[in-house]
Amino acid sequence: YETLMFALKGCDLFIGIDSWPLQIAVALGVPAIGLFGSVNPALRYYPSEKLITLHTDCPSGKDRYCYHESKGKEVGNECEHNKEIPPCTVVNEWQIIQAANKLLKLN
Repeated sequence: YETLMFALKGCDLFIGIDSWPLQIAVALGVPAIGLFGSVNPALRYYPSEKLITLHTDCPSGKDRYCYHESKGKEVGNECEHNKEIPPCTVVNEWQIIQAANKLLKLN
């Protein structure tokens, strides 16, 4: 863990899925882009100008976070639209580039 923390602290920018490396980067104050799907980032991260979360609205309803609709499950629900590639997880390169440009201007 120490090696990962050392590497993350030296980053100008971290891009990754909602995971413990993202949580460590945010805790260390590293500008970060978090890629989210059915998990509501507001329930896991404090608002920060150094964190941009990317998430695509669910076709079933705007900002639906179905992971939180199941009590007691660790993995959430299977997506009713596409089990293999849930639409809420799809972001494109341009979204990531725009977020990175915004965060890198902070440094």
